Amino acid sequence: MFDDGVGSSGTAAQLPGAESDCALIDLIADLHARESMLVERKLAAIAEFFERRSADHTDNGAWSSTAHELAEAELGAALTMGRAAAGKLIGLGFSLKTRLHRTRAAMARGELDLY
Repeated sequence: MFDDGVGSSGTAAQLPGAESDCALIDLIADLHARESMLVERKLAAIAEFFERRSADHTDNGAWSSTAHELAEAELGAALTMGRAAAGKLIGLGFSLKTRLHRTRAAMARGELDLY
């Protein structure tokens, strides 16, 4: 996906665009911004997944805790994490989608990270 040496191993001298210390810092900053963009996309996908699962398990517009538990379990298995950690991602993704629009936009631009 990216051609910045992501996923390759080796020394900094083998990283493209990292010939000097300043260039290496620029590369690190660029990768950090790209990571933020990817996290925003992942959280958006998680929020969409949760909405779909919720729609599958609701009756007459009533929210079901079972839907949330099932979504946590399925997401946790896919991401190799526990249900609690998956639940936190669902909550964050859903908040970014429904309430924190400017925060989500800043993440999508790579200006704000998950931390």
